[in-house]
This record gives sequence, structure tokens and C-alpha cells, in this order.
Amino acid sequence: MLIVNGVVHTMENGVIPCGFVLIKGSRIAQTGPMSALPEDAGPGGLIDAAGGHILPGFIDAHCHLGMFGDSLGFEGDDGNESTDPCTPHLRAIDAINPLDRCFSEARAAGGTTVLTGPGSANPVSGQFAALKTNGTWVDTMLRKAPAAMKLALGENPKCVYNERHETPVTRMATAAILRENLAKAAEYRDKLRDEEEDSPDYDAKLEALRDGDWEEWELQGARSSLCSGLRSMEDSAASLEDFVMGQAAAGGEETIPGLLEAVRQVTPERIRAAAGAVRPDTVYFLRGREGQAHEAL
Repeated sequence: MLIVNGVVHTMENGVIPCGFVLIKGSRIAQTGPMSALPEDAGPGGLIDAAGGHILPGFIDAHCHLGMFGDSLGFEGDDGNESTDPCTPHLRAIDAINPLDRCFSEARAAGGTTVLTGPGSANPVSGQFAALKTNGTWVDTMLRKAPAAMKLALGENPKCVYNERHETPVTRMATAAILRENLAKAAEYRDKLRDEEEDSPDYDAKLEALRDGDWEEWELQGARSSLCSGLRSMEDSAASLEDFVMGQAAAGGEETIPGLLEAVRQVTPERIRAAAGAVRPDTVYFLRGREGQAHEAL
């Protein structure tokens, strides 16, 4: 398939005012200005965008498609297991209805991939899944599961459990539930790794919480996305001015080349070390010329 005469928005090379997109099979094979259109690019169907905008498929990083059964009533409502404030072992893939009309509505609006999962009733709600919006069977739509762990703070858990006269009915209790279960998960993980200690009994909740992991291609994708965004700032006078003014206001001395190099140096070990240093009961205000974190009392 070939799409021509459109304003092509690429992920790496900016905007092409009048360009083409060549698709071979299920992959984008080439993009470029119309002047660079290959002579043999015709077979497979031709679409004239006639000056319209051609964009990559949108990714919704937080939604609940397929979880609440749009227009189906309670029998299709599987978004919140509001009977227990800590449910990390719940998996979105066990609840998603791929025939939910919201998937077709998302596709019509340009959304081709979503991260969907449980709602915010519980402080620890369960596991999200990444999947395509096109399909009728979750197994073929799925791209990654689990893709994230859903946590909720503030008024959502408060409202749900206040009606039940159960904890948590305050933000203090919500934070305490998070601290308690993350600490238990770390202890459970350490016992599993200790070869000299008997393995603990299997715990589905702690098993789900004990390790956060990712694949190298995901980390590389995150690096590429951040670097692309930083480089695009250099191409926009307004964005560059905002960056410089922001650094001046915060007393920072960062440069875009310096940030690009810092992103390239990110490794799984450094991410884990940074995550391990976070104290969940502390609020940080990241301000100050020295870049030190100041605790809010």
C-alpha cells in the first residue's frame, strides 16, 4: 500500500510537508518527500491523502478499554475488584472483552495500541496489559502482559472503602497499605533469592509485586523516545527558549547534549538502584542549584 501527498508526521525525522508512506505487508517500509518516491512503489493499492495529515498510530498509556463492558451493565463490569484494597495478582487479560465497542471507537480515532487494566478502587489494583485495538481475541491482540502495576492514591480508594466502612478511608491508610505490601514483597523476594534459607510459601500477591522487570527492547525504546523529544527541542526556537528559561528559573545548568548523553547512559542497574533509594513515606521537591532532594515535613 502507498499513501501519497500527505503531511507526514514521523517519529524520528520530523514533519514532511508533502510526502508519502510506503507499507509492505504489515510494516511501514519507507517514508519521505514526494520527490523521493520510488518508481516501483505503486503495486498494492494507492491512497491519495490530498494534503491530509498522516500520523503514526496513537498509544493510550492509561485506559480501561474492555474492562467495564460499555452498555452491558454489571455482568460486563470487571474493572474494579473493590473487596480488598490490595489485589496485585489480578490480571487485566482475564477480564478484557475484546468485543467491547470502545476498541472500535479507539481505532476510529487513531488509537492502535492501549495499556488497559483495573480501575482505581484499590490502592493496589492489579496488572495492566498492552494490546492492539484491532482484533477479536485477546491472545492475538496482546503485546505485553503484565505491562504495569496499577496503584491508586487519593479520593478513589477513600470513596470506595468509606462506603464500606473499611480501611482505607484516609490517605494515611492508603499510603500505609502501599508501604506494607511493598515491604512484604521485598522481604519475600529476598527470601526466595537466599540459597541458605528455606523458600517461603507461595503467595500470589507478593509474587506479583516482588519484581519489576522489562526487556532490553523496551528500555531502548524509552531511550529513543526521550532522545527524539530532546532533539526536537533544538529544532524549535520556542521549545529551546522554554528549556533555557526553565533551567535559569530552577538554577540548573543542564544542556540538551548533556541530557542526551545522560539518557544514553541509563542502564537497568542504575534504574533499580534509583528505585531502591526511594522512600515511599517522603515527599520530594526537586529544586535547588545543587540538585538535592529536600524532604517535606
